[in-house]
Amino acid sequence: MPKSKTSHAKKKSKKTGSRQSSEIETQAPLTPGPTSLAIPVAAIGSILAGLVVIILSFLEVLPQAPQPQYNIVGLVLMSFGFIVATQIK
Repeated sequence: MPKSKTSHAKKKSKKTGSRQSSEIETQAPLTPGPTSLAIPVAAIGSILAGLVVIILSFLEVLPQAPQPQYNIVGLVLMSFGFIVATQIK
């Protein structure tokens, strides 16, 4: 007897992977809010305060003036002002 082709087991093809939808989901861009007034005031204030400390140190107006600690304090204040100024949006 001839063998029929229907007796063979049919192979099921499985697709691997997840189905991707044709829709693309987008998110609204996150926009930063306006900068508080305290940030530019703190930045400019500390830069100016550091500058004043350094100038007064060189003019020998501060007590025991020719000390390098005054210059270090002035530079730290100015650095803080520049760091705060980068937060302005």
